[in-house]
Amino acid sequence: MTCSVDTCHTTLYDFAVFNGLAQCVLMPTRLNNTLDLVSITDPILVSNIKVDPPFSNSDHNVVNIDILYSQRSLQATRPLVKRFLWKHGDYSSMCDYLRTFNWNEIFVYNLTPDSLWHAFREVIDAAVELFVSHEYYYYYYY
Repeated sequence: MTCSVDTCHTTLYDFAVFNGLAQCVLMPTRLNNTLDLVSITDPILVSNIKVDPPFSNSDHNVVNIDILYSQRSLQATRPLVKRFLWKHGDYSSMCDYLRTFNWNEIFVYNLTPDSLWHAFREVIDAAVELFVSHEYYYYYYY
């Protein structure tokens, strides 16, 4: 894989090399240039790469590929996400918790706006964790 020496091209090239990406489209997609890219970390997962004529009034050719995958491998990579059930929160207890919190301690030890905001958010986040129910689910990519 090669590129010209201008900053735009070398930045993209360095990104691809440092992240282990392989370029799958080896045929021109617009005139004599390969402008439409398919980059992947595992080239064995891509097959049947075809460059077809343009769709509608586009001046770029269409790139068609087949990606090999299994439903099991997709499920293994889905992140587990926490969802708060806000309508089931115990807001009365949360108010009591926040009312009795020692706010002076935050102002004494956090002297910059950033550290004060961070400390404030930690208190609020702790209150949410304590008094708002939550559930976990697997996030689906589409």
